[in-house]
Amino acid sequence: MSKPPAHRKQSSSSDLDASVSDNLTVEYLIKKLGGWSKFQKFNGSLLSFTSVMGSMVASILPFLEIPPQFECHDPSSDSWLKCSTDMACSGEYDKRTIDEFDNLVTQFELYCDRAYIVGLIGTCFFLGALSGPIIGGTISDKYGRKMVAGIANTLQVVGIAVATFSPSVETFLCAIFFFGFFMASSKTVCFVLFSETVDSVHRNRPGIVTSALHGVVTIIAVILFAVVSEWRILLLLSLIFGLPMMIFYPKLTHSPRQVIESHGKLKNEEMAQKVFAEMASMNQSKVSKHQLQEFVTALSNVKADSHAQEEARHHHKFLGGLFHDRALAPRTIIMMMLWLVCGFSYFGLAFQLPTLTENVNDLIMVGLLFGVLDTAATWWIAILVKKYPKKKLAVIFFWAYAIVSVCFPMLSDKTQYLAGACVAKFLISAAYGIVYILAPELFPTRVRNTACGLVSTSGRVGSTI
Repeated sequence: MSKPPAHRKQSSSSDLDASVSDNLTVEYLIKKLGGWSKFQKFNGSLLSFTSVMGSMVASILPFLEIPPQFECHDPSSDSWLKCSTDMACSGEYDKRTIDEFDNLVTQFELYCDRAYIVGLIGTCFFLGALSGPIIGGTISDKYGRKMVAGIANTLQVVGIAVATFSPSVETFLCAIFFFGFFMASSKTVCFVLFSETVDSVHRNRPGIVTSALHGVVTIIAVILFAVVSEWRILLLLSLIFGLPMMIFYPKLTHSPRQVIESHGKLKNEEMAQKVFAEMASMNQSKVSKHQLQEFVTALSNVKADSHAQEEARHHHKFLGGLFHDRALAPRTIIMMMLWLVCGFSYFGLAFQLPTLTENVNDLIMVGLLFGVLDTAATWWIAILVKKYPKKKLAVIFFWAYAIVSVCFPMLSDKTQYLAGACVAKFLISAAYGIVYILAPELFPTRVRNTACGLVSTSGRVGSTI
C-alpha cells in the first residue's frame, strides 16, 4: 500500500514567506502587517486633516469678495436712501455701506475705482496653487514625503496667519499667493503619502476620505460665515487644520513604499525597519520582530538593483521621465486633460456662487447646498468604485456633465440656472473624486508625487481660467 502524499506545511497568516520571490514586495508586506488598521487611520487622519486647510480657505474666499450694498445721502430730504453701486460710485452723492458683515471689500474699500482688485484675490490664490504641486511633488520624490509635508504645512500656516493680520490689501495679496503655493504643495504630498501607507485592497480610501472631508469642510465654512461676521476671525479659524500636523509631526510616518522602492538617500533600510516595525506595533500584527527584520532586509536587497537601473535611465530626464516613458506618457497626458476639465468646472461653479444669488442669505443657502452635493457625490463614488471599474465611471460622469453643460444656454432664468448648476456640481464632484482616487494608482513610487503634482497643476490651470 502506497503512502499518502506528503503535504507541505502551510504557513500561518502571521508568517512572512520570503522564500517565494513573488512575496518580496512592499504590497505583500503591508497586507501582512495590516493594510487598513490603526497605523493607516492615525497617519491618514493627520494627513487628510492637514490637506483640507486649503479647502476651508477656498470656500471662505467667495464670501470675502461679496460687494456691499450702499446708501446714498439725499440732500433734499437730508436722509440716507438705498442706492445702486453705479449711483454710489458716481461721485455725486455721499455714500456708506449698509451690510452687517465685514469682509475684504468693505475693509479695504475695494469698490468703485478699486473694484478691479477683488478679481486679483482669487487670481493670486490660484497662481500660487498653480506652481505649488509640481514643485512640491518633485522635491518630495527626491527628498522624502514626510519632510516636504511638514515644511509645506508650516509655511501654509504662516501664509494664512500673515493674510489674517494684513494691514493692507497689497500685503493680503502677497500672503494669499504664498499660502496658495504651500497649501497646494502640502495637499498633494499629504494625499500621496496617505495613499502609500495602505495596501491595494484599500487604495480607494485615501481619496474617498480626503474628498469627503473636503465636502464637510465646505459646509463648515459656510456655517461659520453665517455665524461669524469678522473676516479675520474666519481666516484665523482655518489655522485649526494646520496645527495638528505641527504638533504630531514627530509621530508622522515616512512613506513605507518610498523608503524601500526609491533610490539614493531615500532608500534607507534602517528607516524602513523603523517604519514597518511601527506599522506592525500599531496594527498589533503577530509577525515576529526578527522575521520582520529579515524580510525587510531581503526586500531592500531585491529592490536595490532594479531601482538603481530605473533611476539610471530617468535621473537626468525632465520630470523624472514622465514624458519619455512610453507607458507613463499617455497616462500623464490623459490625466492632465481630465484634471484640467475638473479644475475649470469644479472651481468655476464654486466661484460663480455670488452671481447665482441676490443676497447674502441666498448665498449661504447655495453654499450649503453645494457642500452637501460635494459630500453626497463622494459617498456615492465610495459605493460605486467597489462594484464598477473607475475608468468606466469616470467616462460616464464626464459625459453626463458635458450633456448638462450643453443645456446651460437653454435655461431662461436664475432658478433654472441654479438647478442646472446643482446637477452639474454633483456630476463634476463625482468625476473629480474618481480621477483623484485614480491618479496615484497609475504611477510608480519614484515619480508618483511628481506626476500627481503635475496633474494637480493642470487642475489649477483650469481653475485659474
